[in-house]
Amino acid sequence: MIVPDRDIRLLVTIALGLAGHDVTVKRVAIADDPAMFPEMPELEQALADVTLRSDLNDWQRFRERKKLAQCLLMDRHDVPNGNKAIDIAIRRHWTPRLAMVFGEPNDPSSIRRWRARRAGPARHEDVR
Repeated sequence: MIVPDRDIRLLVTIALGLAGHDVTVKRVAIADDPAMFPEMPELEQALADVTLRSDLNDWQRFRERKKLAQCLLMDRHDVPNGNKAIDIAIRRHWTPRLAMVFGEPNDPSSIRRWRARRAGPARHEDVR
């Protein structure tokens, strides 16, 4: 996906005065194109898997993509699964491009919980 070069004009009506005001949105991007994040190649396949899920509506799909982006970013930088470590790392590594697509990152405790759930229970082969 290519980020649009031109601004998008939206018409917003304020209920108090019922007057129309133009608002300019400077940058818009959609996370439908996994190739938008070349610095995170592992995100490409993960986002593609979420896109193929037909049981999710658009909002759920967006939330799943954002969760994946945050978890994979923490994994990529070998961040320990603690609130303070995640908070420091997410502030350092959450790029403007990620912010443009997904908005502000979630609370570190949510990211910690998602990472712990995603890991799943240890299998017998994994424990030696």
